[in-house]
Amino acid sequence: MMIQSALRNLKANLVSYIFMGLGIAFALFSSILYLLTGVTIFVTKLDLLAVILPFVGAAIGLLSFLFGYKMVKFAAFLPCLYAFFSFLRVEITYIVNVFVAIDGNSFTSSFLLTLIALVASTIFFLVGAITQKERLGEKQAEAKEGN
Repeated sequence: MMIQSALRNLKANLVSYIFMGLGIAFALFSSILYLLTGVTIFVTKLDLLAVILPFVGAAIGLLSFLFGYKMVKFAAFLPCLYAFFSFLRVEITYIVNVFVAIDGNSFTSSFLLTLIALVASTIFFLVGAITQKERLGEKQAEAKEGN
């Protein structure tokens, strides 16, 4: 009975689980990439929030596989969104320097990849939470199958 319920839940929310998995992968990728390439001429030390919060989002995303509730999945979205804003706040001098173009600098590939990965993880977590169908109890699932 319990296995059938778990399989039914997996089938009903497969799209949500795929998006949550992608969100976890991109959150971990963005955090590791920022750890490896975040210190530049313009940014002399890493922002702790931009490093830790994607890991927190990924951990909450992993918890959402165990507890398939919608609110847990929405909770995974929020740390990644905040990490994105924190990353932009720290990198603002670099961004301004590129847009002013005094010294001919352009965006590095590591900066763009980190930015894209943070945005992607945020979007994937949000879409994973939105596509989550409500969990049916045992009696509700049996009644639905009986009709």
